[in-house]
Amino acid sequence: YTAIFRCNYVLLTQDMVKWKTDSAGVAQKNFILGQAHFFRAYYYFELVKTFENVPLQLENKSLNLPQVAPDRIYAQIAGDMKAAIEMLPNVAYTATEKGRVTRWAAEGYMARIFLFYTGYYNKESMPLNNGSSISKQQVLAWLEDCIANSEHDLVPDFRSLWPYSYQNPDFPKNTIYQYVKDNNIPAWVGDGNKESILAARKTSLDPGWSGRDSKTNQVCLYYGLRMPPNQGGYFQATFPFGHGWGQGTVNSKLWEQWPDNDLRKLGSILRIKPYEEGDPIEDPVEGIAMDVFTFGADGQTEETGLWTKKYIPINAGNRALSIFENFSHQLYSNVVQDYIRDNLQDIVFMRYADILLMAAELGSANAQVYFNRVHQRGVPGEVLPVTPENILNERRWEFAFEGLRYYDLLRFHREDLITTNQTDITVWNEGVYGGKVNVVYRPETRGFLPIPENQIELSGGVLKQNPGWGGD
Repeated sequence: YTAIFRCNYVLLTQDMVKWKTDSAGVAQKNFILGQAHFFRAYYYFELVKTFENVPLQLENKSLNLPQVAPDRIYAQIAGDMKAAIEMLPNVAYTATEKGRVTRWAAEGYMARIFLFYTGYYNKESMPLNNGSSISKQQVLAWLEDCIANSEHDLVPDFRSLWPYSYQNPDFPKNTIYQYVKDNNIPAWVGDGNKESILAARKTSLDPGWSGRDSKTNQVCLYYGLRMPPNQGGYFQATFPFGHGWGQGTVNSKLWEQWPDNDLRKLGSILRIKPYEEGDPIEDPVEGIAMDVFTFGADGQTEETGLWTKKYIPINAGNRALSIFENFSHQLYSNVVQDYIRDNLQDIVFMRYADILLMAAELGSANAQVYFNRVHQRGVPGEVLPVTPENILNERRWEFAFEGLRYYDLLRFHREDLITTNQTDITVWNEGVYGGKVNVVYRPETRGFLPIPENQIELSGGVLKQNPGWGGD
């Protein structure tokens, strides 16, 4: 709601601004207002898909508003996103300052919102405040516009999207991940690449680290390998993967169910198993020295031996200094090594692969072509028909660890998999193997989180708790 307040402020006070009236001034006005419309829609979508029943605050006044029906929220979202599409410039993604929202992001997010709303609520269209609606044909046309005109595209090798493929041209020896060497993976394409539709940019130039206020990539920090404190954040044994807080453990059922012929499997998951006498020092697949990796380090629990590779601290060798350092030090000349603040890669919210798969799902005349482009990047030469099941599976493999799977299961009404795929998972707890993890989806919640109790109390009971979360 803080972000929504800011968007409201821009939109409510636009007539108080002395905009220039020439073509450049009009373009600037549309660009600014288009961004405000986009982000108001974006944040309301975050609210409604998480809590469903939320207040609609469009005035910057101190109001104790009740929750409104989800349809009213979606009507506001659709109107704002439509305005963003119409206002934001129709230019190549390279012509817009990286990190700024573009028309292509608005078209993509309209599709993401439409698919969730119509899928979850079993609707044919999405409402607008004026009584009309957004149709599937309109959404598909916007996606086709993005495909035809944005100059966004797929990166040829999926694995070069992620910083573990970083290669330092100045220090070529001992600076490349063995898996990257063995598979001739092209060097990391970098942040703001042609596949990135919308991303949050990161920096270490804030004055200090205080959790919420940090501008570094905290996802990488949380997902990093948990190690004994005396190993530090730059330990060579797990090169190129660095130290973090150990929350990036991967469900073993995902590994078991993922086809081995899909290069995205090893391109997305790091595998470490406990060292046993007689094992080779390095895993033949991953090149990680397992004899020195400690399961249960620093009280680590719920380890599976599997970690995400997409968002994880990445170290690089510096032959000149004979040290290992976070690769951001080589890219951005960071001086002080601090594993908590080192990680600077973008957090990507939408990639071009999603544009292609959503267009295929919505029934484009080129659906098979679009689906093949994404699937065959992961499994060269394999052809699968475009079916709802194959779309859901393809999204699972393509976007693993990118925050989309849960909402895909909800909109496809496959809530059963939330329980099935998270039941009876064997883990190490503090280095001891054999613990079990079970997650049960409770249908009475309908997949939404509880309204925070402190907000209900602050409202004096105006806000009501979501179904499935009351009482005990």
